[in-house]
Amino acid sequence: MDTFIKENYNIIETYEKNQYNEIQMGTKINDTESIVVVNTINKIDAFEGDLKNHLENSLQNLLYITENENSITFVTEYHEGITLKDYLQSMDISKNTRIEIAKKYLNYCLKYNSLNDTFKRILVDHKQINIDKGELYLNELIMLSNFKETQFTEVTKEIGKVLHLLLEEDEFIETLLNGSFFYHSVDEITNIFNTHYNTDETHYFDNVDNEDATLIPMPIDSALKTENEEIIEEELPINTENDSEIELSSLGFIDDKELDDDIKDKKEKNKFLIPAIIIFFLLVGGYFLKNISLNNTSSEKEFAISFYKEKIGENFKFTANTKDNTTYNYEWKFFSKGEELASFGEKSIIIGFKNEGTYLITLRVQDEKGNWSDTYSEEFYYAVNEMNPLDENPEQSTSVSEKLENFTISYESDNIIDDYENKKSGNKSLKFDFTGNNKNGEIALKDILMKNDVSVSLFIKSDSRNPINLTFTGMNGNTEQFAKTITHIPSLENTWEMISFNLNTSNVENLIISIQTNDSTIWIDDIVIDSYK
Repeated sequence: MDTFIKENYNIIETYEKNQYNEIQMGTKINDTESIVVVNTINKIDAFEGDLKNHLENSLQNLLYITENENSITFVTEYHEGITLKDYLQSMDISKNTRIEIAKKYLNYCLKYNSLNDTFKRILVDHKQINIDKGELYLNELIMLSNFKETQFTEVTKEIGKVLHLLLEEDEFIETLLNGSFFYHSVDEITNIFNTHYNTDETHYFDNVDNEDATLIPMPIDSALKTENEEIIEEELPINTENDSEIELSSLGFIDDKELDDDIKDKKEKNKFLIPAIIIFFLLVGGYFLKNISLNNTSSEKEFAISFYKEKIGENFKFTANTKDNTTYNYEWKFFSKGEELASFGEKSIIIGFKNEGTYLITLRVQDEKGNWSDTYSEEFYYAVNEMNPLDENPEQSTSVSEKLENFTISYESDNIIDDYENKKSGNKSLKFDFTGNNKNGEIALKDILMKNDVSVSLFIKSDSRNPINLTFTGMNGNTEQFAKTITHIPSLENTWEMISFNLNTSNVENLIISIQTNDSTIWIDDIVIDSYK
C-alpha cells in the first residue's frame, strides 16, 4: 500500500474486490468520523488515455491520487447522510426548489465531461446522490464489478432517472429515460433543461436591477430550502457496534427495480399522450429539428469542435478552432441565466461584457458537406473589477486599502510569498508557486471571529487553467468546526476571478485555507469574511 495512505488513513475493511478494482473503506487517522474510500483500479485496454489526469480533474471528493505501472489508486471522501428519495419524501418541496436541486445535480455531472461514458454512467447514478447537512453530494464511489463499455445513451437514462425522482415526468424527461440518441453530452442535456425549466429566479436576487445585475452563485444550502422549508441536517450515524465494518448507507438504498416500476407506472398513465418526442420538439422551439434534417440528408458522423478566447483590452475575442482553408458556417450563442443573449455567424468575434456574472458560450459549425459538429460549450465568470484600468497615480495607489492586512496571516511553506507586483487591489497579494515539487500551500487567518451566517470570498488568479482545489477549515482551538472544499477551474489565464460561499457555523477563531494544484503559479487577494446575526 502507498506510504501516504498508510500514514493518513486507517483502513477498516475491503468493501469490494474484483478483476477490475478493489475498494477499501476507512477513516482519516486525524479525524475518525470522516469516512474515506480507497479505490484501486487495474489498468486495462478499456481504460485507455490519461485516466489518472481525467479522474484528478473530475472527482469533486478527491483527497489523494497516485499511479503505478499496473494501477491507479485514489482516495475520496464519503459523505454519510440521507438519500435523495428519502429527502424528497420527508417534506413537501416546491417545484422551483426541485428544479434548483436538479440544476445542482447537473452541475456535478458536468464535471465528469472528460471521463469516458462508462465512468460517467456510474458517477451520475441516482444511488450516488446524498444530502448531508443541507449539502447535495455525489459520493463518487466507482464500482466496476459489472463492468461493461457504455454508450452515452446509458448516461442519458441515468440522468433521466434522477430528474424523474425530482420532477413530474414530462416529454423532456421521457426522452432521457428512453436513452434518446439526440443527446451527445451532459452539456446538451443541461442546456435543454435550463431552457425547458426556465424558472423565475428573481426571488433569489431581491432588489437587484436586471440592467446592472451582479450574479452570485447560489449556495446549495439556500437552493435546497424555501422560506417555509427546513433542511434535514441530521447526520446518519456511523456503525459503532462493529468497528470492522462501515455501512454505505446511501448507496443501494433506492432499489433499481422499485424506481423502474415507478417509471413504468408513469408511462402506463401517459400511454395515450401524443408521442413524447414530438411534443418535446414543440416545447423547445425546434431545437433539434435542424439536427434531424441534416441526419436525414447525410450519413456522416458529427465531428468535434472547440474555441479559444483571449483578452483584447477591455473585451474578449472568441475564435473557433477550424482549418483556415475550409469554409464553415458558424453558430455562436451566448447565454446568461439560461436566457440567450446573442448569436453570431463569424469565425472570430469580439465581445464586451457589461454585467458581472457567469456566462455560457456555445459553438457549433457546419462544413461544406452540410454536416454539423458537436456543440462545444464553456462557462466563465466575468468580474467587472478586473476590467478597471490600472491607476497611474502612485500616490493614490498607495492609499488604497490593503484587505489582506485585515487579518493576521501565517504560513510556513517556502512556496508562498508576498507579491507586490501582482495584486487585485491594495499593495500586495499572496503568491503560491506550485511549479516545483511542492503541490500544496496553506495559510492560516488567526484570531478571527466567524459565527452564525458567514460569507467568505476571495479573488484568485492563475497562470494556467489547471484545476485548483481549495479547502477552507474553520477551527475553534483544536476543534474543527467546518471544512469546505471548492474546486476552481480558471476561465482564463492571468485573470482575477472571485470565489465565494456562505455557511452557518459556530464560533471559529482560525480559518485555514489549503490550496492544491499542479504546475501552476497562483495568487490570492482581497479576502473578505462577513458574519451576520
